[in-house]
Parts: sequence; structure tokens; C-alpha cells
Amino acid sequence: TNRGASWTENTSATQGLYFPANTCLYTIGDKVWMASGTLEASNSDYKIWAGNFNASRTAITWNGGWSNFWGPTSDYMIMGGMLVHAEGSGYKMHLVFTNRWYDDCRYSRFTMLSNGNYSSTDVSNSQWDTSGVESTGFSNILIDPATKDIFFVHLRNGSSPSLMFQKRAYTSATWPAGTVRTLYTCNYYSSEIRTAFDGDRVVVAFADGTVNDDTPIILERDKADTTTTTRTPPSGINGSIGS
Repeated sequence: TNRGASWTENTSATQGLYFPANTCLYTIGDKVWMASGTLEASNSDYKIWAGNFNASRTAITWNGGWSNFWGPTSDYMIMGGMLVHAEGSGYKMHLVFTNRWYDDCRYSRFTMLSNGNYSSTDVSNSQWDTSGVESTGFSNILIDPATKDIFFVHLRNGSSPSLMFQKRAYTSATWPAGTVRTLYTCNYYSSEIRTAFDGDRVVVAFADGTVNDDTPIILERDKADTTTTTRTPPSGINGSIGS
């Protein structure tokens, strides 16, 4: 790939949404998927697209704009995460996102065809974190490639700021809901989060609002979903490195 050095911009291409509030992008091999939500109350929706690279990887042909995945028109998809992986002859797409209007966190899952296009909706806007989320939360989703178990991580803001976690174990192309856990109770409104899965654990880094906001908080949750470990990060820009 030339990393887009010879790409030609399509200046007429648009998302086709009223007020985009969140856009997620995910690639596997020669395919790319995008989901985008809107904050326009009277036209609230989110849409998904599937794209295929050409042989020289200098252009993408997009299909889709599949939409109307919401129920009530006053729902908003913001600050979310996307995950796509191979499943059977096609793919599964997972989305987690904050629902600004109802102050909760939602999960949707779709079956995608072998060409990447949308096939069907498996789960539509299922609540997994329901209390006190408010509109400024951030949501991430990760996968264990060896087992296809998935992990939700949500930094809940508002009246009860806290770091929420849920593991969903893979079972015959389904992911039943696991226990929602509070990994950390924040002192104030918090920043967005950074997450990674290293094969053994989910690692989460974030800042705790106005309290110790010069020092990131680093937590690990083991993949068995039994233990949370706190790591000592650097103490500040001029501080010493911890263990």
C-alpha cells in the first residue's frame, strides 16, 4: 500500500447525515466499514457503510448508507466504538455507543455478507449500562482473537462518574450479556479512555477529571473477568516512572 499517496479525493462524497456526532472506522484486509451517528433530534439515526479497496489500494468503492437502526427518533449515537471480525462465510459488526438522549449505553450487532455489505440486524440498540451515563461518556469494544470473547469498556460521566466493564463470551456466533462491573469510581468528570487487549487482559488508561488529572490511571482486567489490577503510571510530566 502507498498509504493514500496517490489517492484522488472524491469531493462530492458525503456522509449524508444531518449533524454527525460520532464516526467509527474499521478495516480488515481489503475491506473497510464505517458507522456514523447524528445529533439531529428530528432526523436522528445512524448509518453504516461497507467499502472495498481496489487491487492497488489507491481507491475505495463504497456501498450502503444502510440506516433506520434506531427505534425512537430522539436517540443519539455518540462517542462509540466499532469492531468487525470474520464469522462463518461473512463478518460480524459490533457497535457500542452512548445514547445521549436516554443517558445510557447501547450495543448493536449486525451480520455482514462476504462482500462486506449489510445482511441483517442481530441485536438492535440493547442497553448494557443503564444508569447515570449522561451524554459525555465514552465507549470502547475489544475482542480476544483466540476465543472471540468481546469486552465493553465505558467511562460513565455525569452524576455517577465511573469506569464500567462487561465481558461477553462467544457462544455459537452469539454473545450473551455478562455481568456489568464497576472497575473504578471517579472523583469528577473524566476524560475519554484508551484501551487495549494484549492476549491476557484488557488495559484501560484515562484521567480522573480534576483530581490528579496530571496522572493517568491505568487499570487491567484479566480476560477471565475475575480480577482488576491497578498499575502505577508516571506521576507527571517531570515525575519518575512507576512500576
